[in-house]
Amino acid sequence: GQKRFEKHVFENSVKPDVICILEGVNDISHPCYIAPASETVTSKEIIDSYRNLLHVCRKHEVKTVIATILPFKKIGRAHV
Repeated sequence: GQKRFEKHVFENSVKPDVICILEGVNDISHPCYIAPASETVTSKEIIDSYRNLLHVCRKHEVKTVIATILPFKKIGRAHV
């Protein structure tokens, strides 16, 4: 999301009124399951990512709602 966010959201002629950011679930749940262990992220990296996305939204003067990561747990091979 970090690499594509600004381009995909702000590189058009329509400026959003509000952006809701909910990111991090896949970053936590996928390494060693779907993605390689090398893609494991720390809580600091996730927090820094939220800060960076918020900075981009502020730069474009868009109201931003940041949501927390929803709870989940692994049951067998599925996440619920």
